[in-house]
Amino acid sequence: MPSGAFDWQPYGPYLAESRVARFMAAHNIATWRELIDRSTQDIDWFWPAALDFLGVEWVQPYHRLYDDSLG
Repeated sequence: MPSGAFDWQPYGPYLAESRVARFMAAHNIATWRELIDRSTQDIDWFWPAALDFLGVEWVQPYHRLYDDSLG
């Protein structure tokens, strides 16, 4: 299989009704490529937004989800 190829891709009602499609609509994200770009370029936005959208609750609130201060 060529690099970047997929065995299966969602389409039709399955895709339109998926959680990821609803997440994208809630954040005005038009394409899956835009979602990937935004999620990797702005992880401080993405993870809190995704966790909130999914309804994840923490016993203790976190202060920072990702720490790259040590390199």
